[in-house]
Amino acid sequence: MKVWYWPPGSNWRTAACTVSEFELEEMERSLREFEQWSKATMASWFYISFASAERGHLGSTVVEAENTAGAIEVAAAHGLNPGGEAEIIPIPDAKADLPELIPLRYRLASKAELLATGKFGSIRDVAAADRPKSVHVCEQCNNDVPHKH
Repeated sequence: MKVWYWPPGSNWRTAACTVSEFELEEMERSLREFEQWSKATMASWFYISFASAERGHLGSTVVEAENTAGAIEVAAAHGLNPGGEAEIIPIPDAKADLPELIPLRYRLASKAELLATGKFGSIRDVAAADRPKSVHVCEQCNNDVPHKH
């Protein structure tokens, strides 16, 4: 897939006015490919686990957001951010409706609750499958405490 550069202040149509008809068709095809790719790879559900060194596991939840930064904001807006550090794992759309994850949507589940299901480790594994990269948010960042990394 080619990446096109648009001059500042223009959109793809105004920038395309100076190219040939063939190049315009190629640009439109590339844009369609990019839109399909971004829809296919964008995670809309995120598993978040909160913990602190002093208090241990503070809870886990699943929220819908546009990105990892948005996920922590959505959790906070719904009263689901108990503080501490957070691990945010994007959940592929194909796995978002798995029975292990649905009960965690928009609620904070305790470690005891997760252990009672017998799936504490597997829930995290299901969330992380096919998406090994998670985002770690330190306790100070999660609590908006000024600091340096």
